[in-house]
Amino acid sequence: MLGKMEDHSADKYIHLENELNKILFRGVPIGGLFANEFFIRFSNTQSETNWRQFFSVFKLFFKTWKNGLLLNKIQNKNVSIIITKVGNNKHLNKLIDPIAKQYTRDAILVNSEIGNQNNHISFQSIPALGFYKLIYVFWFCIRFFSTIHSKFLKDNVSIERLTLFLILFLQTLKLQTWLILFDKVKPKLALFDLDRYINTSPIVLAANNKGIKSITLVHGVISSPYGYNPVLANEIWCWGEVQKKLLQKMGVEESRIRITGNPIAKREILISSQVIDLKEAYSISKNQQVIGVAINPIENSKKYNSLIIQLVIDAIQEFNNDSYVVLIKFHPSQKISDIDERILNNPTIRVFNNSKNSNMEFFSLCNILLTHNSGIGYEAIVNDLLVGIINNIPIDQGNGKEMVELGNCPEFKNSKDLYHFLKDFENIKVVLLNNQKRFVLNEYYHKIDEEATNEILKNIHLKLRESDNSLIKN
Repeated sequence: MLGKMEDHSADKYIHLENELNKILFRGVPIGGLFANEFFIRFSNTQSETNWRQFFSVFKLFFKTWKNGLLLNKIQNKNVSIIITKVGNNKHLNKLIDPIAKQYTRDAILVNSEIGNQNNHISFQSIPALGFYKLIYVFWFCIRFFSTIHSKFLKDNVSIERLTLFLILFLQTLKLQTWLILFDKVKPKLALFDLDRYINTSPIVLAANNKGIKSITLVHGVISSPYGYNPVLANEIWCWGEVQKKLLQKMGVEESRIRITGNPIAKREILISSQVIDLKEAYSISKNQQVIGVAINPIENSKKYNSLIIQLVIDAIQEFNNDSYVVLIKFHPSQKISDIDERILNNPTIRVFNNSKNSNMEFFSLCNILLTHNSGIGYEAIVNDLLVGIINNIPIDQGNGKEMVELGNCPEFKNSKDLYHFLKDFENIKVVLLNNQKRFVLNEYYHKIDEEATNEILKNIHLKLRESDNSLIKN
């Protein structure tokens, strides 16, 4: 069952977004422009400071005057598809890069890299709006600011007035630029790695307004009632039947959901010499067992993630020896400050380096992976790593609950549960892992790796062909 606070927060932000959608900018409902800010508040992660937002306004304002050549560049390109990539981590590279490579000649990749190359532009590089259009955006924000602020207050969402205005102005400015761009150039399709991100939500809203088919992919698990939902794109392409049912439960129409598999997941086995080198790098001796703990941004993230790891520490201390090491893997968006310093100073703790080492290297180090609701658990199972779920905090388990109820993952509510499991680990791990793999490969992932990428490419091709047929009929 959902924790009371989290369920309330999800409903609150969804309701506020729907209320803001009653306000239109050039015919576009503006609620989705706040999607990223709402998720930051929902998950209690760090938002930008006023000064950073203030600087971003002037930076973007200046670029609207400077980048007039960009619009001409895109106008002169035969664009069939716009593809976004919000970051440069291994997951997004695996998700987006093969698709962008396939459509090099007739696609524009919009990403966070600096500079404009032949087949990509930066999120921050936008065409010149002209003085009057800039004034129009500013006038719109001034005109509707009081109404927008009152809706925030009515739904009990506290936000500083300056912060709210800066977010409104920045996001509306981006929306205006993409509306202008799509007046000049009309791709047949807009494909998003994440449609509710701060830089992508204005693009998807503009695409919808201009009749450009929009599709968002799924880059991770759907583990809460908020995040992927409400879906801004016309369609969402997910991993398998479990995600499809979750999206439908959230209110997404079945006609907007398509199953394409998970191109991020990959089965890979490291050779023994590589594992030995990794253990040496993390000061793990040959005879030590490694308990991996994957954490992610949740409510009261520092408090609750610390409680999760403390349970593991308490369990292994029952053995009264140094036979166990706890290897913590942070979510890419987290900082090391998301864990209490006293826990990090515990001699059994190691912190996995996400920027230096891959998920496969993390799996190869671990004898078991424990998590509350991190989606990395499914990927671990594909790579022959047994997964268990820690449930000692009073918030929604999300996909952790599914992994227990559907995926045959053991659940640990206290340190004694985990201690007794570890004592019997060698006798039960093979049967448990086989049951977990059966669920993940047959029900959670429709396809993985290159097979899933090919499924996405096939569906993109079908969408482009549908667009061509529609143009011929008209």
